[in-house]
Amino acid sequence: MRFPATCRRALPLLADVASWSLAPDGGPRLNDADGKPILAFGQQDPIGFSGRARDGKDYALNRGTHPRVAPRPAPSPAEAAATAAQRPTLVDPARAPAAATLPGLYALMRQQGREACRLRLAAPSVGGETADARLERPCPDTGITIFDPTTWRYAGGRLTLVARKGHSVDLVFEEGVWRKDPAVGAPLLLRRLQP
Repeated sequence: MRFPATCRRALPLLADVASWSLAPDGGPRLNDADGKPILAFGQQDPIGFSGRARDGKDYALNRGTHPRVAPRPAPSPAEAAATAAQRPTLVDPARAPAAATLPGLYALMRQQGREACRLRLAAPSVGGETADARLERPCPDTGITIFDPTTWRYAGGRLTLVARKGHSVDLVFEEGVWRKDPAVGAPLLLRRLQP
């Protein structure tokens, strides 16, 4: 539970409030970080609740005199499409490429048909879950160079490139290319060049 700075200045006891809960009598209770009540509202009247804080002062919680936030309008078609793009694509592992076919040389692209860099995926060791990945130099795309994939793994039809610093990006196979999924941020595509 958080309060704006102006509220904390006006009511210093709010600075210690970390959460809220309901008291046994059903009134709201404001608690500190340890879950101990700072202010318990118990007596309900027609306009809200009243209660006493542990500092001995009386307070009221009035629910009817302050403007409420307007309900959120229905999302626009563009917003709905953007939200859908942020969700991972469902992949049918039975229709995805076999893991044994993945090692080889790939073109990394930001747009279909425009190679930015090249990436080599090494074959995994026997029983290994990950394998080496290496950018072929030079790579003029600064974003890909900073990402600098060093390993890759494949599970459930999703190819994951893991960066030197540990973060990763997932790709799914569609229409002959691997594309970043979910499709947020800068696009990234992989097209197989040779085994």
